[in-house]
Amino acid sequence: MVAGAAAAVILVWGVVEIARSRIDTRPEANRTEPAGDTPAPAPGTRARAAPDESEPTALPPGTRLYDEVFSVSDAVFHRGTWLVLDSRGTQVHRFDESGILLGSFGRSGDGPGEFRFPAAIASRGDSVIVLDGGELQLFDLDGSHLADRTFELGGCAAGAARDLLAQPTGLLLLVSCMDAGRMAWMVILEANDGSYRTLAVRGSDPGVVNIGMAYAVLGAHPRGFVFGLPANDCLDIFGPQGGELGTVCHDWIERLPIPTESEDRMASVRERARMSGVRLVEPDRLPPFAQILLVGGEIAYQVPLPDDLETFRLVRRGPTGEAVALPLPSAEGLFADDNSVLMWWDGMDGMRIAIRNLGVS
Repeated sequence: MVAGAAAAVILVWGVVEIARSRIDTRPEANRTEPAGDTPAPAPGTRARAAPDESEPTALPPGTRLYDEVFSVSDAVFHRGTWLVLDSRGTQVHRFDESGILLGSFGRSGDGPGEFRFPAAIASRGDSVIVLDGGELQLFDLDGSHLADRTFELGGCAAGAARDLLAQPTGLLLLVSCMDAGRMAWMVILEANDGSYRTLAVRGSDPGVVNIGMAYAVLGAHPRGFVFGLPANDCLDIFGPQGGELGTVCHDWIERLPIPTESEDRMASVRERARMSGVRLVEPDRLPPFAQILLVGGEIAYQVPLPDDLETFRLVRRGPTGEAVALPLPSAEGLFADDNSVLMWWDGMDGMRIAIRNLGVS
């Protein structure tokens, strides 16, 4: 019963969250499985509907239209090349820093190098790693398939990996878990020697369903990585081996109210929680940011616009504690690595993408 209430909470949070702009729905022509087997979008993801009839306006100079790109679900910058995961098109696209499409690899299917539910991408050394359901698929930098492998979930019987982050010590997996009446998020290290170790856990008490736990973030930090819940005021900083090093707080970012149109679904969730005998914890505001990113060696946050929760800007904390926007246009999604920032907008005739080098330090 608790698991059912938790699942209902996640369903509602998917309506009101400002999670990372991931696209988990592929065109029907690309589907290889019955619609009933398609899993629900994970916490921290958002399945997008068909693009609106209106086209994006006021796009910045240098924006290009790519009709072969169906979505920008995740992206990683590696040796001067942006690797863009297209979950809807079940491909990975390669762009140089000027925005030229260098090539694509992958397709829908169950064979080697084919994707069913690609959700996240990372790069390490000479390899590109794609999280595809319960597997990690490895490619070389040109897109040739190298291997598939499964991974461990830290003993969680009902869990799923949601994100990846490459570190010098290995590959970090962000795992959501609903087990024994408890909601939890874990960071699991797949070490360079092939061993697995749980580095951090953030969970609710048994019998408690906290809507603020429906979305967690994992991001790079100059000293290792950060992990936690945007619904809280701070994230925890960890060293490469998992040692806790302190916190980085985001209480200076404005928290926007939860949209009133979510109230009907919230009423249903409250009723399910009451019938299940669990305690429901509801925030009165949205999380203040969607992603935490490194730009020029400093932390920046992907923050929604107050009048459009699906459009974002990139901000840092200013010297007196105020939110300072980086010199970038607002976009439907942003990914950043070092000084390179990839922005995207979804149009009727394809994805529009712009890449900027901020040159900050």
